[in-house]
Amino acid sequence: MTDRRKPVVVVGAGPVGLVLAAELSRRGLPVRIVDGARGPEDRAAAEHLLLLPPTLAILKPSGLIERLIAEGQTIGAVAIDRDGRRAGTLSLSHMCAAFPFALSIDRARAERVLIASLEGRGITVEWNTRLVELGETHRPTAILSTGEHVDSDAVVGCDGGDSTVRDILGLPWVETGPAIEYAMADVEMPAGANAEALTLSLRKSGAAQWLVETGQGRARLIAIANAHDEPAYDIDGLGSPLDVSYCSCTPRHAERLARGRIFFAGGAGHVHSPFGFDAIGCGIADAAWLAFLLKTGRASEYEMQRLPAIKRVQKRNRMLVSRITGPSSAIGVLLRLGLPMAGAVPAIGKPLLTRLIGTGEPQPEWLRDGA
Repeated sequence: MTDRRKPVVVVGAGPVGLVLAAELSRRGLPVRIVDGARGPEDRAAAEHLLLLPPTLAILKPSGLIERLIAEGQTIGAVAIDRDGRRAGTLSLSHMCAAFPFALSIDRARAERVLIASLEGRGITVEWNTRLVELGETHRPTAILSTGEHVDSDAVVGCDGGDSTVRDILGLPWVETGPAIEYAMADVEMPAGANAEALTLSLRKSGAAQWLVETGQGRARLIAIANAHDEPAYDIDGLGSPLDVSYCSCTPRHAERLARGRIFFAGGAGHVHSPFGFDAIGCGIADAAWLAFLLKTGRASEYEMQRLPAIKRVQKRNRMLVSRITGPSSAIGVLLRLGLPMAGAVPAIGKPLLTRLIGTGEPQPEWLRDGA
């Protein structure tokens, strides 16, 4: 029998849009997902994702975890270096008992897993299809580049920082911190290096770098401070950086995350510094929360639930960057004093991990209740 209920129209088939479609489908809501790209091959192949333990817990009910893990690299600890010398290691088991690891995965591989999962549910991404206009925010009609007018239950912009949905509504950005320069590069891992650790390198100068293992003998460097100097890393045998790129990021969020039955999730609603690994986790949390609220008839709560959480995450990241790069190096003092005990004492290790890589938000209510 044809489902006569109005669909939720998801605009953008990146990771957040694909997760939203999966979450809507598993909750029994009809969904259409459109994207102006020709297909997943149009995506930036070099982009990489780090899914932290709380994000993996959010993804578990959709049955995606095993397939994602098979395509990525599990990381069980955060290693911390001070001026080239190992200061200590923190186990990620402090963050989430169900998932004592993070998952490092190429974005293209993650999207293939998500697309295949949707196809298994009878949902096909409508490529080469753009949103060109919206009718009435409380009973939205999505007007597509194909000429089709789709009467929808809701429209969700998951179409990134240059969101067409946000532009149509004319919603401005609200900046939450200053622009910061970053350098990113791929590097070759030395033989025998610990591929199961996410490594933070701190220097007295205030410079700081993350090293994230990406599989196949390579890792991604994310450097802050002195970003226009070529990134370097204090691991013996590490190869010269490859494919170095530079960016300036101003953390910000949309003035509103909802207007009537039109919503924003992921990069369409908020932009984060790459230094805290916050963007993908916040976007996936947006998707899961919105699907839950739409299913339970509580969609009006979405902005109230997500905007304060996003502001908290951006504030935490802003404080992390300022304390790492500031003259007092407050994070350096904290690490020097706390690391000897943090590895063994969860009451110390968990707050320290939360400062370093975030996701200190409480567990969503549907996970607590098993919904």
